[in-house]
Amino acid sequence: MYRDFLKECLSIVDYTPLQNGYILFTKIAPMWEEVSKLINKAGETHELLFLNQASDILLELSNKEYEAMNQLSRIC
Repeated sequence: MYRDFLKECLSIVDYTPLQNGYILFTKIAPMWEEVSKLINKAGETHELLFLNQASDILLELSNKEYEAMNQLSRIC
């Protein structure tokens, strides 16, 4: 959802930090989808492996989201 909001903003204002944030969020959104699928699989199968995989992705997500928000903080 945030990715879509940033895309709409870019149609109004073309600004490099905004573009960078948008690009990062286009990479982040599918990662959240994967986390959701893995957690669902873990619930269905009771396999800890899927939660460990989701955890690994969440660690990577936190870094990407931090970087994206850093880019967006340059707009102010």
